[in-house]
Amino acid sequence: MAQNNVYLKHQDKENEKKIDTLLSSLPSYCRTFTDALETQHTSSRTRLAYCQDLTMFFRFLCENNPSLSDNPLKISTSDLEMLKSVDIEEYLIYIKYGWYNPENKGIKYEVNDIAALQRRLASLKSFFNYCYTHEIISNNPTAIISLPKLKPKDIIYLEPDEIAKLVDAVESGEGLTAREQKFHELVKCRDLAIIILLLGTGIRVSECVALDINDIDLKNTSMLVHRKEQKVMTLFYSDEVAEYLKAYMDMRKDIAAREGSETALFLSLQNSRMSVRSIERRVKKYSEQATFLKHISPHKLRASFATDFYRETNDIYALSNILGHNSVDVVKKYANIGSETRRRYRNSVRIREE
Repeated sequence: MAQNNVYLKHQDKENEKKIDTLLSSLPSYCRTFTDALETQHTSSRTRLAYCQDLTMFFRFLCENNPSLSDNPLKISTSDLEMLKSVDIEEYLIYIKYGWYNPENKGIKYEVNDIAALQRRLASLKSFFNYCYTHEIISNNPTAIISLPKLKPKDIIYLEPDEIAKLVDAVESGEGLTAREQKFHELVKCRDLAIIILLLGTGIRVSECVALDINDIDLKNTSMLVHRKEQKVMTLFYSDEVAEYLKAYMDMRKDIAAREGSETALFLSLQNSRMSVRSIERRVKKYSEQATFLKHISPHKLRASFATDFYRETNDIYALSNILGHNSVDVVKKYANIGSETRRRYRNSVRIREE
């Protein structure tokens, strides 16, 4: 079960510490809101994101409204009731062009994309809606503010020949630095297992990092995947994926992991559980040898799996289930007309007859 995963329990503990730190600098009614989220079995990662967004909003109030205190702790519910929809619109401008991210340890001036604005406004609307419906405030300034509309984007995924080049790059180590070449033989089997697993199952990179040795059942070609909101799902993988997983797991048996990582499936060169960032770097490094026009991340490998799966099965409901989504609406993009269709019809119109 998810709660028995040592890595996830550690992540929850760290997230709870960050949540407490952020809430200590926010008004007490913010903790009331996050406590309500916890009773709804919201994950610590989601609640942390809410706290980060609220921290940003209250910082905006302190910096941009001279009538309010410069200390977020002193902003009362009466102060919130004075806010108008125009104040929320100004906040959107604030986070679009100048925003503060605690993880970056400083102020970053850059343009946030619409998806980021959507998420941050959605957090704020949830907060104000909770306060309004629970009679903490008598006015909801976010009620008439609409979420920014996302413009549809082409899905970036790897073509079969690019996938072949990617796997070849992992096997050969081509493009690695001289220092990386020294360790390539030590990590080649592991990296092949990771990339084949991502391409063959569509799991998220965070789910890959959380995998324990006991989550893998080689006999039944299945694995337990720890998904969002503490859900656990059994996924089945192909014989091809099984081949690479078995090769790595045979090697993994002889590796003595560092304390705290004994159960981890994928280990770093320091014999500790690999991080999301380390896998992202490995994928980026190898994919540069496969394609120059696409910026490939683990999420793009997930998109490659989804695109291939839908192309072969035409089953959007099965795809939605395998990817761990509650609604098929999220995966409809893989069924939309995109570059694949445009490529198919590229010679349909002729300018001159031969």
